[in-house]
Amino acid sequence: MPKISQVETFKVSIPFKFAFKHSLKSRRNSESVFVKVSLDNGVSGFGESLPRSYVTGNTQESVYKQLKEFLPGLRGAELDGSDRGVNFIRSLDGVESEARCALEIALLDCLGKVSKRPVHEILGESLNQSFSSSAIIPEGSVFKTAVTTIYFKARGYKFFKVKVGDDDDIARVRLVRRLAGDADIRIDANGAWNNVITALGAIGKIRQFGISCVEQPTPKGDFDAMREVADLCNEPVMADESLCTVDDAARLAGAKGCDMFNVRLSKCGGIFRSMEIINIARSHEMGYQIGCHVGESGILTAAAIHLATVSKGITYFEGGYARLLLKEDVIEEDLTPTRGVGYTLDKPGLGVTAKESTLRKYITG
Repeated sequence: MPKISQVETFKVSIPFKFAFKHSLKSRRNSESVFVKVSLDNGVSGFGESLPRSYVTGNTQESVYKQLKEFLPGLRGAELDGSDRGVNFIRSLDGVESEARCALEIALLDCLGKVSKRPVHEILGESLNQSFSSSAIIPEGSVFKTAVTTIYFKARGYKFFKVKVGDDDDIARVRLVRRLAGDADIRIDANGAWNNVITALGAIGKIRQFGISCVEQPTPKGDFDAMREVADLCNEPVMADESLCTVDDAARLAGAKGCDMFNVRLSKCGGIFRSMEIINIARSHEMGYQIGCHVGESGILTAAAIHLATVSKGITYFEGGYARLLLKEDVIEEDLTPTRGVGYTLDKPGLGVTAKESTLRKYITG
């Protein structure tokens, strides 16, 4: 039976081709944490997370240190392709959030390769073979908004998410609507509106352009404000920064604090924690999207695709931007959606081939 022979973790910073901005942060590199799990039979698997201190409170350094302390205890553990192997990954104790995400994905990649199954077959029934991905329009000048919208529209995208929270929101959303035609357009404030009155006023002005959803209108820590906006807003309100854990999901759903969840693997603690959150959403008849983190590589995107493959009733899907945004991706395969549509992965494990030499080139610690 295969055993874990080595576990490595890396701090990685891959430069962006251009800066990506929203109300909480402007980024020019990825600031990721990767995990590599090696088995004594020669199989290896990779996982990834992107710590965001303004979302979970964790930094790249703190996640790296947590993994460095935790990982040595995994050496010698058996990891076969049976239910026992799945339960071993599910029951990891002492590691959570972004650290758990990166480790869990690497272990699932190994387990899938050992059992010659794609990760989604390990997770459950295959429900979706393709996903309409969303184009993300970052904050920036009206000119940059126009160029980005035209780019995605020309490539067949039918769903657009516009980052808002600045003085030129009206002009930018108006422009996206004009250029994107009858596309589905939603907005994401990343908590930029600091109170209910400000949020409702801004939404009221943008509403004329036909928006389908408002993501994180008020700051992460102000639960009551987001609940009040959700009560008073005509459009569905989606929680993002306010939704990081299963407990967050239960609290939000129980108090009707929002209408939808943005489930992102890194902040939510990996695939299994994300599945729990999705189950809470569905049991409360709430919508949800499987989102992504700005700067994620194809490894994290592949993991999200496997989650989406077994998830019922996805409202929106985001991902596949690595080759558009990063100077280099760390996998061989190109997961950029074709005509705005991404597809499931059916090779063993994550179904992608890590370019380890590229990954190691950008190691910072």
